[in-house]
Amino acid sequence: MVRPTARIIRQKGIRMIRWTLAIICLLMPLTSTPALAYVDRGTDPEEGVTVDIRASARKVFVTENNGRTLLISVRIYQSELGYSFLIRLDSRGDQRADFRMQILDSSAGPNPCRIFRTGRSDPVARCKVRTDVPRVEGVTLVQGRVGARRVHPSKRIRWWVEAPPLIDDSSDRAPDRGWYPD
Repeated sequence: MVRPTARIIRQKGIRMIRWTLAIICLLMPLTSTPALAYVDRGTDPEEGVTVDIRASARKVFVTENNGRTLLISVRIYQSELGYSFLIRLDSRGDQRADFRMQILDSSAGPNPCRIFRTGRSDPVARCKVRTDVPRVEGVTLVQGRVGARRVHPSKRIRWWVEAPPLIDDSSDRAPDRGWYPD
């Protein structure tokens, strides 16, 4: 029996690596994890109001059917009274809000998250709220998620967040002026 030489063994190993890489490349698109299209973050200093916004982020994910999902996350310093947010969305790149996302504390009723066209009172869509995200001590994270097609984006979506007053006249807006990102 003749032993294969080192060259033949090396060639078989290279072939095996090529086949393995080809199979991995073919199977990767079949994974169902959404890909992150883009993300922007904004922070706001602590101002000592009833519901004090700490930070917010906007993420857009590409879903498996090539759609996009918009996720707005708002972090607030711990509030014993609950929360309420009005998030203005600029989806066209001009200097005004085209849509607004309203997120209410889940104790406020069956529809805690809705999207409205600016100047209208009838909701365009409902969005999903998530508050069960693991949190840092003293910080509450609230996320609103909706299909990006609902806000008709033609540019990267800009936003600002307002926490209207709950018991007194203190409200918080982040950023204090302008839009995220700018």
